[in-house]
Amino acid sequence: MKLICTPTYGPLAIIVDIASGGIVREIAIPQELQSVRNRPYGITTDNKGHWYISNWDKIGCFDANFNLQYAINGLPENIHQIQYDDLSGELWVVATSADSLFAINLEKQIARRFSPVLDRWQELDAPRNDTQHFSSLRWHGGNLYVLAHKFGVEPSCLTIYNRDMVRLGQWNIGREAHSICEYNGQIFILDSRGGAILGNRGVNIAVGGMPVNEPELPGHSAGSALLAHYMPPEKPTYTRGMTITPQGFAAVAIFDFGSIETRSTGDAYLRIFDVRKGERVKEVKLSGVGNIQDIQLYEQPLVQVPTELEFYDPVVKKLKDLQPAILTKRLNDPEIRIPYDADRTAPDFAYTLSTFTNVSIDFAVRNNLHRIIKDIEKPAENILNQLLQGNWERSGGFWYPAASGWMDWHSNYESPGPRIYLVWCAEGGKSRFLYSPDGGRTMVEKWEPAGWSVNAFMIGNERHPFWHAVDSGGTDRISFGFKPKSYLHQFMVA
Repeated sequence: MKLICTPTYGPLAIIVDIASGGIVREIAIPQELQSVRNRPYGITTDNKGHWYISNWDKIGCFDANFNLQYAINGLPENIHQIQYDDLSGELWVVATSADSLFAINLEKQIARRFSPVLDRWQELDAPRNDTQHFSSLRWHGGNLYVLAHKFGVEPSCLTIYNRDMVRLGQWNIGREAHSICEYNGQIFILDSRGGAILGNRGVNIAVGGMPVNEPELPGHSAGSALLAHYMPPEKPTYTRGMTITPQGFAAVAIFDFGSIETRSTGDAYLRIFDVRKGERVKEVKLSGVGNIQDIQLYEQPLVQVPTELEFYDPVVKKLKDLQPAILTKRLNDPEIRIPYDADRTAPDFAYTLSTFTNVSIDFAVRNNLHRIIKDIEKPAENILNQLLQGNWERSGGFWYPAASGWMDWHSNYESPGPRIYLVWCAEGGKSRFLYSPDGGRTMVEKWEPAGWSVNAFMIGNERHPFWHAVDSGGTDRISFGFKPKSYLHQFMVA
């Protein structure tokens, strides 16, 4: 896994390989982005592969190889987090020094300015001040989340707006908070002064912190669990910059807060936490970078998956024994979560692809098949783990009956990563695995042979979905799916 980070000392950004623990690339500050003060901060990417990185009062647009395409000038000083919004096509900017958000339409070169203090749009040249110290924003689920850092012991505030910029509510949480992340439907922020990852469903993971004298923090009762992460650490540390991968691993930047010198030019650390378990799994030292302002996922590690059927022969031998019992309904899931009706006809897959790709669909909305009892493939799963030297688990087992068995389009975007499906068909040239390699613009049909075959593919996230479907086409089709429990097994430490 590689992360892109903005340091306070040296280059505009650095790319860190968590597996090796080193900086693999430095992106210098182009002349066009040089400012009265070089303070890189926000990082985001659009749906065309461009990267956007802010530096004080400017934002640079880069291609995939970080060649500067153009610079956005004339912004307020001390830009913090930025995010490209796919739906509006705007680059949203936290203008900290102006208590404002700027929405920049990149194609029309038009900017709008919104004041979270006044809850209204305002003129671009309206008076500017920094009373709330807005630090972060994130579009998620059709709503905009905006984080006000506040100052000192006063709790930070997370405010929620809808698409019409109508305030829906707010949440007082943490102190001097930064970064807004989403994982599995939850919203997380980084409590910078307290040193914790806090989630809106009660998640509280200690990552470091500052010593405090007050016995009770505003908004928290004495003796509450939330106070646990405020216990004085060995030395004062500060956390700023966080991202959470689709698999639920949070990368957090932490640095020594002991002196002005070490804050700006000293060492920083990237700590990796399993959000689901609340455990630290890795730490990487970044020497001489000062502190880290923002972190984004640059590249997921790829798990190499063989596509030759012969490789899976030991697994297939175990699965062959299950085939007769499945076809006689002895291994069907007793819970009829997926009702099957032999008279239910398959859809027009080309048409439904064009309709489904406009919305986010994780699991198939429509299907007609039998689910296989969970975990009956356990011996095969164990063998697969030996073959691939990984940590693989069952992804799904299905019987598509000859009489109208099918599964409509879906993307599984909430669980991205590689998949292996070992497939058995009673007859060849009838069943087909359907997929779109380009996000829904075209449809590919993979016709399957009689007997056993393998479908191996990579599931993308919500921004880059891998749409796929299945049509039994008049033959019995059985599939056994497997996925890795985590990409992180490649570099997890004891």
